[in-house]
Amino acid sequence: MSQSNKDATPELAKDYISKRKIPQLFEALMTGLMVNKPEDHIDFLIESLSRCKGNKQSLKWDTFVGQKGDGKNKLPPIDTSATSESKLNNQSKLNPIPNGKQDEKPKSELPTFPVHQVPAKSDVQQPPPKAEQNISAKPVEQSSAPKLEQHAPAKTDAQPPAVQQAPVKSDAQPHPEQHAAVKTDAHPPAVQQAPAKSDAQPHPEQHAAVKTDAQPHSEQHTDLKTNDNANKDLLKGKPLIFVGGGPGSGKRTQCQKMVEKYGFTHLSAGDIIRAASKDTSTEKGRNFNEAMLQGKLISTEDILGLIKDAIYHEAKKASGFLIDGFPRRIEQGMQFEKDIAECNVLIYFDVPEDVMAKRLVKRGESSGRIDDNEQVIAKRLLTFREETQPILGYYGKQGKLITIEANRQIEEVSDDLSKAFEGLMAQQQVVIPHKPNMDKLKNKKIIFVVGGPGSGKGTQCERIVQKYGYTHLSTGDLLRETVQSKSERGEQLNALMKEGKLVPMEVVLDLLRENMLEKAENSKGYLIDGYPREVPQARKFEEMIAPCNLVLYVRASDETMTKRLLHRGQTSGRVDDNEETIKKRLKTFHDQTIPVLDLYERKNKLAEVNSELPPDEVFKEVQEALDKLV
Repeated sequence: MSQSNKDATPELAKDYISKRKIPQLFEALMTGLMVNKPEDHIDFLIESLSRCKGNKQSLKWDTFVGQKGDGKNKLPPIDTSATSESKLNNQSKLNPIPNGKQDEKPKSELPTFPVHQVPAKSDVQQPPPKAEQNISAKPVEQSSAPKLEQHAPAKTDAQPPAVQQAPVKSDAQPHPEQHAAVKTDAHPPAVQQAPAKSDAQPHPEQHAAVKTDAQPHSEQHTDLKTNDNANKDLLKGKPLIFVGGGPGSGKRTQCQKMVEKYGFTHLSAGDIIRAASKDTSTEKGRNFNEAMLQGKLISTEDILGLIKDAIYHEAKKASGFLIDGFPRRIEQGMQFEKDIAECNVLIYFDVPEDVMAKRLVKRGESSGRIDDNEQVIAKRLLTFREETQPILGYYGKQGKLITIEANRQIEEVSDDLSKAFEGLMAQQQVVIPHKPNMDKLKNKKIIFVVGGPGSGKGTQCERIVQKYGYTHLSTGDLLRETVQSKSERGEQLNALMKEGKLVPMEVVLDLLRENMLEKAENSKGYLIDGYPREVPQARKFEEMIAPCNLVLYVRASDETMTKRLLHRGQTSGRVDDNEETIKKRLKTFHDQTIPVLDLYERKNKLAEVNSELPPDEVFKEVQEALDKLV
């Protein structure tokens, strides 16, 4: 190995790039190009490099803004008279198959609540928004009915300060200056970037993992692009919410509450990175680990790749996404929306830095996280302030920013979050899928009735209903009733059945849940007949609805069940009551359902009754099992 190759270490490369301010140079050149839009970009670059050759110390992100030209090629100014609302052409659907057409709801005004908008700072200029909407509200002072104010975009100054910083509050009451109305001028906006730093710290991008993967062949690239498009299609109509705030601002707690209320899928960028950093056997894992120890940000390319994989993994079953801790820089947000999907809104939790630091130190006493120590916390807060704050102005200009004062009680923050979130989403005409309130099912007994075809479980269910007043729900009956209703959902189910396709598990669960909630007021409990038939169905039921109290297994031998079904077939006219089909049905039952019985036997929730006995004797055993639940 040559000496030159030995010297080409990542550390030396980082040092070289940092000392020569190469990231700041590229940032300034890109900003100048996008603002001035020169006819001859090569001449512009040559002239720009000549200007800064002898004066490197004064290099800033806006050094080449307004360098040449009469302004004809510059980006257009922000239209402050725009009043049209930002409309997102996506409607989220909770049910895989819709429950009929929904009535159109008029646009709603934002509710009144103590939420405030952090004023857009003048140190960074933004690209033109899609619509001039910036929603803000004053906190409660003396009136119990505060009013929302429409804020115009922030006025830009000639010389922006080096760092954009959110107003720091020392208590729950925001500073009055934070609510001052702001104005905009007609200067053309620049691409908003984090301010260049002049110290010797390496640029955050220097912590990016070294890419060692070879370029894929064209055939592989085509396959990847096709898969990527298919994944993007799965995200259509599903709200995508960015959740921002400094470390220790309470993002995770509030995200959990949003998941409970709306049924969204929560993805934490921090958790995803920490999981990757634990794999120190790889160079990428070591780079992630080093960046976290130094309180630095991971490169956009690396973090975006991790998040994309996580989103696509959950896309099929998710009703919406909460992306926590991302984006942290404007270019991350722009790249995300280019590669994955457009976000609907950024929710930002505003907490003073000293409060966040105290929370993190306290958390570090029990969390075991490598980045929960005072030295790293200070670096993390500095990185957050310098690199993340400009993102507020970027999304604020698009009318996609909700700022919540989070230095209060958890429930107060949660209430304001729900009001703000629903108000803005309604204004943007995005339907939010509410997770149904399952409180009605509390203290209601849920009993799965399991048995093979011809086991006699239908007879026993009728007797249970008469004696105990439980509600009998048969998944087969529910599906048939839905098809016969001729509703939109019924038509789609009918089409599936005609094509011989399986009804999605989520649809069956939705039907069960809807009927359970509808009958909850007058029901003492539920007999779920014909479900679950597989272990995944059992787990999904308990996840989406409630845990069952008992599994009643109506047991009969294959010989007995076959005789009963053949006898029934003589008068039933059912096409599946013939010997060949019966054998297949029994095999399917044993293969799929017996593991369900094993699962609940391990949980001590299984009760067997001998269905070989006469019906009255069988019911005595049933009563013994059910009476234990009372």
